This record gives sequence, C-alpha cells and structure tokens, in this order.
Amino acid sequence: GHVTVTRSFKVTDKALTLPVVSDAVSEISKITAPIAPYLEEGMRIIKGKAEETLPESVKDKVESCVTNLDSLACNGLDQLTSAVPALRSATPDLVETASFMIAQFGIWLADSALAILEYPLSLVCTSLSSKVQHVRRHL
Repeated sequence: GHVTVTRSFKVTDKALTLPVVSDAVSEISKITAPIAPYLEEGMRIIKGKAEETLPESVKDKVESCVTNLDSLACNGLDQLTSAVPALRSATPDLVETASFMIAQFGIWLADSALAILEYPLSLVCTSLSSKVQHVRRHL
C-alpha cells in the first residue's frame, strides 16, 4: 500500500505555543472552515501529482530547501518573540486586534499559495486548475 507522511514544520509547532498565534489559528479555522475541504483536496491532488512526476533529485532539493526555510523561520520567530515579549503572554487586546489582521493575512496567504500553484497545475491538469480558480474566487 501507499504510505502518506504528513510533514510537520518546527516553526508551526513553535508558533502555536504563542497564545496570540494559537487563538488566531482558532479564529482562522472558524472563518476558513467552509473552504477547508477544497484546500485539503487540492493539496492532496497536488502532492500526489508531484510524488508521481517529480524525479527523486528534485524531491531531495525541495526537501532540503524546505528544511532550511523552516530553520530560518524558527530563528526569525525566536528573534521576534525576544524583541516583543508580550507575544508570549495572552493579551486580550492584542488577540482582538491581531486576530482580524492575522485572518486577513491567512486569507492572503492561502490565495497567494493557490496563485503560485495555479499555473503549474494548468500544465498538469486543466480540471484541477479550474478547481483552484474556483477556490480563489471564494477567498
């Protein structure tokens, strides 16, 4: 059978320890719940196509780049929390203000990721590209 491994990023785990991030993720999850199945299905299809078509050497290079970016992001998050210690404690005002901004950022990030994937997908599968366009219209 085919074994699927879900990658966990160190920066995600580290960021989720911050109350403001954890609360914002909770709020974003509520907002994005209606489109989550489309995003999950799209990512599953993209991952499957990439696993089928990319040579091992490309997969290895991508894995190396992702690992390096994850480390850089962790270092950046450490610097940010050192510079802004309030991020380590729950601050209702900070959460209220940041939740809206983070929700907007989350939507922008999802749209950007889909925009990046849209063209390569159109080369592989027109119907998948159409699905990505459909999801982007609902962001």
